[in-house]
Amino acid sequence: MKKILLIVCFLIFFQTVHAFTPVTVEEYYESIIGLEGDPLRAALHNLIKGHVMYPYFSDSGIATRDIIIEADIDLMNPENIILFYSGRIQDKDFQDHGDNFDYTNEYDIPHEDAWNREHVWAKSHGFPDMADTAYTDVHHLRPADRTVNSARGNRDFDWGGFELEEVEGCYYDYDSWEPPDRVKGDVARMMFYMA
Repeated sequence: MKKILLIVCFLIFFQTVHAFTPVTVEEYYESIIGLEGDPLRAALHNLIKGHVMYPYFSDSGIATRDIIIEADIDLMNPENIILFYSGRIQDKDFQDHGDNFDYTNEYDIPHEDAWNREHVWAKSHGFPDMADTAYTDVHHLRPADRTVNSARGNRDFDWGGFELEEVEGCYYDYDSWEPPDRVKGDVARMMFYMA
């Protein structure tokens, strides 16, 4: 019996180690080298399909909120997060709970400065329903100041406009949004990923 148990444990260990064998960047992207157009898009899709979908809200288990807090945590103070467009650092627990929540009981700052989840690829551009995988895809969800996120709305990315009072270097007009230079690379990577 001990021999059988030992063999089973060895097989499980071997399969686990084999399943997580690291690959180089070159090996990972080998299947897309030389491809263009639709074949490239299909090959990229094959690389990223099968990812885990986390719920937008969850009372138990991991939700998108937990993941973006970890991704945007302030390394100097792990109780804080860094908000996406503004770069402002604030308490990670001061999250937007809607207009009907009494923020004065817990915080000394107005609820307009709470953070919420910004869909960098606007929800209205293809996935307004929480059941859509893209709605909860954390590759394009970032913590953002509530009022800055509201000002962004579903505006497309573009250059110029009026400077947003809350965020230096961020511009907008009636149909476009220019993020500050420090996050333009992040925005571009998210757009390429979501496309």
